Amino acid sequence: MKRSILTISQRDGMLAASVQQSEPPLPDDWDERIPFGYAASELPALTSDELVVKYGDRLAEGLCKHQAIAQVLQRAFGANSADMHTVGLTVRADQGRQIRWETLRDPQGRFVALDGRCHIGRTVRRLAGTPQPAREFVPPLRVLAFLSGAGLDATEEWDALSAAIFKARDKGLPVEADVCIGQDELRQQASAEAAARHPGVIRVSSVPASAADLEVEIRDARPHILHFFCHGKAAMGASFLELATATDHALGQPGSIGVSIDVLTTLTELRDVWLVVLNCCEGAQASPEIDSMAERMVESAGLAAAIGMLEPVAVGEASRFCAALYPEIFYALEDVLKMQPGMGTRFVNLAPAMSRPRRALRDLAPPLRPGARWTLPVLFQTEEPLQVFRGGATVAPPLLQPQPTPQPPPVAAPAVDVTFARVKAETIAGMLAGLPPDTPGAVRDGMLALLDEAPVVPAALRPDRFGHFRTGPTGGGGGD
Repeated sequence: MKRSILTISQRDGMLAASVQQSEPPLPDDWDERIPFGYAASELPALTSDELVVKYGDRLAEGLCKHQAIAQVLQRAFGANSADMHTVGLTVRADQGRQIRWETLRDPQGRFVALDGRCHIGRTVRRLAGTPQPAREFVPPLRVLAFLSGAGLDATEEWDALSAAIFKARDKGLPVEADVCIGQDELRQQASAEAAARHPGVIRVSSVPASAADLEVEIRDARPHILHFFCHGKAAMGASFLELATATDHALGQPGSIGVSIDVLTTLTELRDVWLVVLNCCEGAQASPEIDSMAERMVESAGLAAAIGMLEPVAVGEASRFCAALYPEIFYALEDVLKMQPGMGTRFVNLAPAMSRPRRALRDLAPPLRPGARWTLPVLFQTEEPLQVFRGGATVAPPLLQPQPTPQPPPVAAPAVDVTFARVKAETIAGMLAGLPPDTPGAVRDGMLALLDEAPVVPAALRPDRFGHFRTGPTGGGGGD
């Protein structure tokens, strides 16, 4: 799958954009910021289907004032199901964070984020400058979910999540889950259902009694996917998740557990998480004072991806989204879940998993709230794609009798997967090119050293310390 990244910024109060990473050839001004010609406040209000159409066309018009971006979008929008293209946007303008970039339409008038040919996501530059190494995966895929918000009935959320996990198990995928539920009656019902359907696959328990206990739960579970169905709050310059205990539900009082996003991102165990899903009110809502929760978790915690909502969603919308999301997530991870030791490294791109859930929200009838609700789910990913390799190789048993050490025959150098090597080289080149000019040479050399890790990138395909290719660019947009 091809991947391009655009940077959205502001210049003199106007939105502007440039190409951060894409495939050559591109015009020489690919990395220059070209203004849209309007400010974010001039976009139409999303109060009707007709205005949603105008909104998406206006965005495409502004982006395409940049010749290189117009070329990137032409390629991406012209992709087919066998050659899909992901367009990521790194949004650096505060006014651009709440823009519904997912409404982009192709020249034929189709919303590309809905039809599955081109995937629209948002990329985040992590605070740490060193790229993430490939992550070891030893089955099963571990899911940890907290389902509890004051005044929210989590029954539909449980039904959606458990059905997806059971279906994955029926397909032979190694998926297990720990689900913490605040409502006593639902917890007992869920526990009985899990034991009857697939004993041991989903372990149901109560929501922890405090934020500290919840952090311990995350530490002990070490999940690959972390899911929250609760409330999201913002106050006094801070953002946090609000969960309700069984006592809170019984007394009908607000949730007593407040999990600070700032504290959550400091958990060491969160760095091993592949995806966080904030399926809650204000899960990804941004404002001039408070950045998106989902975006901040990717930026600060080192996890690979996070999903949130740009506006508060109704319980039915959250559950419909959950029901459509997890089958797509497990489908996107199927190759990883079926990997065997020694099969090399796999790139994981979760952007394709968003199309069907968005269509599910669009087709919700009757709609629970007016407006373009399908544009609310937002996926944030790191600039460098998630890479996973299968760990846990079987160790051969020792010989019963001491044996002389055999001399291995000469082994030919392994064949190089040129396509894979180019993708890896392009990723490192894009990151090097994006570093500030005064970045220490040791940092740049450390990033280049990643090309020596398996699978090794041949010298002929490598960029220099500034992300330039000596023998013609292999990626990153081309040009000096």
